[in-house]
Amino acid sequence: MSPGGATFPLHAHFHNEELLIVLSGRPTLETLSDTRTLEPGEVVAFPAGRTGAHKLTNDTEEPVRLLIASTMLAPEINLFPETGELWVRDYVPGHDPQDGAFDVHVQQP
Repeated sequence: MSPGGATFPLHAHFHNEELLIVLSGRPTLETLSDTRTLEPGEVVAFPAGRTGAHKLTNDTEEPVRLLIASTMLAPEINLFPETGELWVRDYVPGHDPQDGAFDVHVQQP
């Protein structure tokens, strides 16, 4: 991740778990409860659901290298807590949707 970059807006997965390993650099991790700087070698688990909500940014002048592993299950629902938006799709996160895929963004009522 380049200086000033981000991986994704603050979001939670309702079907997938993720595991982050910081390979180099010092990314900033934002969750629903706090914001902190991670160190090289640090490992963080993001469980499915609101408790696993996360956003990573590079607020430094140095590049950040991350390894993020996911259970990669479909269907998936993501929540974006800052906007209340839900993203519902029937394909695996990180892949392009096939023709006719269910891929909907909706605002929570």
